[in-house]
Amino acid sequence: MTKFVGSPTALIACCMAALGAGCSEGDAPAGGITTRDTLSSGVEVVSFSPATEPRWTMIEELRVGSVGSGGPDQFGSISGLAVTADGGFAALDFQAQGVRVFDAQGAHVATHGGRGGGPGELENANGLLMSPDGLLWVPDSHNLRMSVFSVHGGFVESHPYQRLDWSFQWPGAMGADGRIFEQQYDRNAEPVERLLVVYDETMIALDTLPMGPYEREGFYSFTVGRASGSFGVPFFPMEMLLIDPAGSIWQSDAGSSEYRIRKWTPGGDTTFVVVGNRTVLPVADAERDSAIAHLQEQLGRVGIDADFDWSRIPDAKPVVDGLFLPGDGNLWVKTTDARGQTVFDMLSATDGSYQGTVLAGVPGLVVGPRLLHVRGDRIWFVTLDAAAVPHVVRARLHDAR
Repeated sequence: MTKFVGSPTALIACCMAALGAGCSEGDAPAGGITTRDTLSSGVEVVSFSPATEPRWTMIEELRVGSVGSGGPDQFGSISGLAVTADGGFAALDFQAQGVRVFDAQGAHVATHGGRGGGPGELENANGLLMSPDGLLWVPDSHNLRMSVFSVHGGFVESHPYQRLDWSFQWPGAMGADGRIFEQQYDRNAEPVERLLVVYDETMIALDTLPMGPYEREGFYSFTVGRASGSFGVPFFPMEMLLIDPAGSIWQSDAGSSEYRIRKWTPGGDTTFVVVGNRTVLPVADAERDSAIAHLQEQLGRVGIDADFDWSRIPDAKPVVDGLFLPGDGNLWVKTTDARGQTVFDMLSATDGSYQGTVLAGVPGLVVGPRLLHVRGDRIWFVTLDAAAVPHVVRARLHDAR
């Protein structure tokens, strides 16, 4: 008989499955339990209980970033990161609107772009993609184009395309066949609808697929004069949504602290659902009061003195804190273990099976879906130091077995 490990919601769902639905227990690393149950609807639920100890730990071996040097290793803010074929990396500095290339030893070797509207210049670039042929693609919403650079040689070409929405980190992906997938919005719909636009390698739109309504739960909204805006409710479990290089979607539930992640295809069906058995940590009174005080201070600086409903702050912290596809064939789920440590659950991107847990041994990791990359036993990511200055770190994944 299959032992089902997971949330009450998922357990009830499986109990409601029709008789005869297939159930099998999958293999899992020592200390972890994975089960699979197929519902009568045909949707597979992959449930896991993580190992009691992380299987891997990040050990820092290279850090690039400085304060006050004025050199290429001083970053203002990083909104794109890519790993080069020689083990180096390229980082898009949003403030400078430049792509900076470093070798495997952390030495600066090239800078591409720069603010402007001419060929090879950038104005509102917010992403960095490595194409299958080793070129760097940079989406630029202000110049309405995708600019392409050689890692060492500089500007190659650009492809015009229309993008009306903007975010600090570009919400898309590039497939192994060169197709590009990008999330956009239909703001004429009520509620606002999300769309997945599929482009070919010259940024010609091939298809537009529905992705459902844009989830606005978890935000405070305000109006000051003619201006309006919003900000997130502290500790609210925001929806996490990630596009993978095959055009599928990974999505967590908004408003739920449950560890539940769905993989599905726009215009198609749910591939499977992953449910994790992780401890839900409470929001301490001191944490709640500190978050409110910080927000009030920030809002006061721009003249906003609204009476927000602070009771909307939940009593529990979200379990799922980030989704990443770092290029190793796995989905990495950023979460917190029972000890309060930041960890990543590594799940197979193919079937959702639990592979093990990685302890984030380096503080200050930036949550950004395109700021984490894995190649073999090396991992590249972005951190913020105590002064909120970004650094690029390469670490070794030490196997504790």
